[in-house]
Amino acid sequence: LVLVKDLLERKTQYPLIAKIANLHPFVVKKAWEACRSFSLAELKKIYQKIFQADLDAKTGRMEPEVALDLLLASI
Repeated sequence: LVLVKDLLERKTQYPLIAKIANLHPFVVKKAWEACRSFSLAELKKIYQKIFQADLDAKTGRMEPEVALDLLLASI
């Protein structure tokens, strides 16, 4: 979503985004629909939270269920 949002904000055409991201144009369209209501900065922040929750669960800092619950509550 972050890549699609970034490229669309740069006025990149759907077929080129599909080629760059190695995605079908239909997937690019759906990704755009999913990220329309978020700014690029918000998407990056959400991605960082997902990464941190994954890291916390995999390193044993948190139980996976707790990490997921906290992640969902923070989004």
